[in-house]
Amino acid sequence: PGSPWTERDLDVVLGGVEALRLPPESSIPAMTDVMSEQFCGWRVLCEDRVDDIEDWLDQSVLDNFAEIESGWTAHCPPDALIHGDIRADNLLIDRTERLWVVDWAGAVLAPVWFDFLAMIPSITMQGGPEPEWLWARSCFTDEADSLAVDALVVAVAGYFTRAARLPPIPEIPMLRAFQEAQAVPARAWARQRLGLSQ
Repeated sequence: PGSPWTERDLDVVLGGVEALRLPPESSIPAMTDVMSEQFCGWRVLCEDRVDDIEDWLDQSVLDNFAEIESGWTAHCPPDALIHGDIRADNLLIDRTERLWVVDWAGAVLAPVWFDFLAMIPSITMQGGPEPEWLWARSCFTDEADSLAVDALVVAVAGYFTRAARLPPIPEIPMLRAFQEAQAVPARAWARQRLGLSQ
């Protein structure tokens, strides 16, 4: 897909991701077993008493996010084999407008809708529509429990927010900036999902 995203690319990608319904495989780990150290971002930031992310993220909001994040595993049954890291650079669209998903090194078992939810901040970051508009456009809106979506949106936002603040990796110099660029729409989405005031 191009950057910024086009309506054509969005249609192809959304249709392809919605159709990507792979049964669970016993040899693949569950996301709840492998993501515990990643999906604890808000709890770590609370412990560190961080207060310089965004003005609206005061301690009470951080505490709320941390509490919601702490329950994410309850909303993540291993129902399907998912890619685990879908974003534009792991997608190819061929001349027939068929979608190819590449680089399956992070495959895990999770709800079938998680791949799309987790890639939404990257779409918005690269000039695509706002997260809630994208989510409402997909068939997953009717398949996923609202509380589960809230918990995973908060967890994803916490992951990107904390990761962006980690020390840089010399071999991947743009990684932290790339993570923060996704954290911004992810945080805004979490704020919107929970109805927090502007």
